[in-house]
Amino acid sequence: MLLLLSISIYAQQNVTKFLGIPVDGSKAAMIQKLKAKGFTYNTITDRLEGAFNGEKVYILIYCCPVNLFHI
Repeated sequence: MLLLLSISIYAQQNVTKFLGIPVDGSKAAMIQKLKAKGFTYNTITDRLEGAFNGEKVYILIYCCPVNLFHI
C-alpha cells in the first residue's frame, strides 16, 4: 500500500512543461499563461500564435473534457 502511495505522489510531481508552464489545469488558465509569454489567442481559429525556438508557430490546446491534456 505504501509503495502505491509513493508511486502516486511521485507521478503527480512530474508534470510535463511547455515553456516552463506545467501542462496541467484548465484551457483558459493555459491560454492566459501563454499570452503572458507573448502569444496571441485567435478566437476564430481557437489557437495561439507566436514564436517558439525562433520560428512562427500555432498552438492548439486540447482538453478532456475540462482538464488540459495535450498541447
